[in-house]
Amino acid sequence: MILCWFKITTLAELIQFTGAFVASTIWPIAAGLYWPHLNRHAAVAGMVLGTAAGLTAYFAIGFYTAALVGAAVSMLCVVLGTWMAPQGFDWRRLAALRAPGGALMQVPVVLFEIGLWGAVLGVAIAAAYLLTVLVYEWVRKKLW
Repeated sequence: MILCWFKITTLAELIQFTGAFVASTIWPIAAGLYWPHLNRHAAVAGMVLGTAAGLTAYFAIGFYTAALVGAAVSMLCVVLGTWMAPQGFDWRRLAALRAPGGALMQVPVVLFEIGLWGAVLGVAIAAAYLLTVLVYEWVRKKLW
C-alpha cells in the first residue's frame, strides 16, 4: 500500500509482482505440514529459487507467468531435495516446550534455534523484494 501511496506502482502491478513470492512458499509450507520427512534445506531452496525463477519469468515473459513458474520451481526443489536426502523432524524437541518443570529454561533455546533463521530469512526476502520493486520501477521509467 505504501508503494501505491507514493505512486511508485499501482496496486494491480504490485499484486501481480508479488505472485512469485507467494507462490514459491506454497509447496514448502504444504509439504512441511503433511510430509514428515521434508528436507528443510530443500524447502528453503524451493522458496529462494522459486522466487528468483518467478521474478525472472515476470520480467522476461510476462506478469501472468510469475506465480506459475515460481510454484513449479519451488515444487521441483522440494520434491527432488526431499527425495534425494529425506530428513525426519524430532517432535520430542517440541514436547519439551509443554513439559512441566524445566521446560521454561528450554523455551528460549528452542525458539532461538527454530525462529532466528526464519526471521533472518524473512527480513532478507522483504528487503530483496522492496529493492527489486524499486529497481523495476526505476528501470521501467527510464526505458519506457
